[in-house]
Amino acid sequence: MTELLLHPQTKLQIEHFIKNPVQALIIEGPKGSGKTRLAQNIASRLLDVNSLKLETAGNVLHIKPTNNAISINEIRSIQQFLKLKSLGQNPIKRILLVYEAQKLTIEAQNAFLKILEEPPADTVIILTTPNRLSILATIQSRSQYIKIKSLTKEIMLNYFKDPKYTSAQLERAYHLSGGQVGQMQSILDGSNSIVSDQILLAKKLLGMSIFERLTQVDELAKHKGQAVELLQAIEVICQSALNQAVNNKLTANIKRWHRALTVTVKAQTDLQSQPNMKLFFTNLLINL
Repeated sequence: MTELLLHPQTKLQIEHFIKNPVQALIIEGPKGSGKTRLAQNIASRLLDVNSLKLETAGNVLHIKPTNNAISINEIRSIQQFLKLKSLGQNPIKRILLVYEAQKLTIEAQNAFLKILEEPPADTVIILTTPNRLSILATIQSRSQYIKIKSLTKEIMLNYFKDPKYTSAQLERAYHLSGGQVGQMQSILDGSNSIVSDQILLAKKLLGMSIFERLTQVDELAKHKGQAVELLQAIEVICQSALNQAVNNKLTANIKRWHRALTVTVKAQTDLQSQPNMKLFFTNLLINL
């Protein structure tokens, strides 16, 4: 795990899982926290293969959302995958990776539960999600759980310290990332899928009163193409704020950010079928 930047407690949990793997693992962490990379790292260690070969490995199945959902059809592909004969000498011969498991439809979750009830002994299922509570309790109860704990600003700035970055660039990337390792790496290397301007706009909107937000509706509605990135940026900030509130046991803040996060996630789904962008942004900004 030396190549991954992890909180010591998170690292300890992962090492314990590697030594004593169970049928299913849920990795929870906000967007940009490095869940995907961590899940793949665990998979490569269990199978004893290079993580770069996981994408094409025949004994690894990657399940990802299509059109913002994981449908019952994907569960059928999992069932077919698990019927195949597994080869090799390792105790764990096959890995199923389910990314963004919170996007499993209810029908898909119920079908997935049946898989967990009688899993193959040589297979480990790894799910990633920003919030495990969005997954059926019966799936949670049959899975081990690891939460990616936040790191201090000092640790993150030291980790990314490099002559090619100025102190100002590192500070800016840290704040734009919401304190998430994967997000900060993406910002620094320029591969960030969420435009920095959208993160700054999201922070601005979340700091406004409802009246002030509503004055922005007309302008936001003109840029439908940027709506996806803006919603992703709002989600990053809300999730980061929620984690901080939970860590500091601030009940009022927990409720505030949990509500905003729920509204944002729902808006990402609603956006696909919403023709009236003024109405869309009005509803979003009132309820954040």
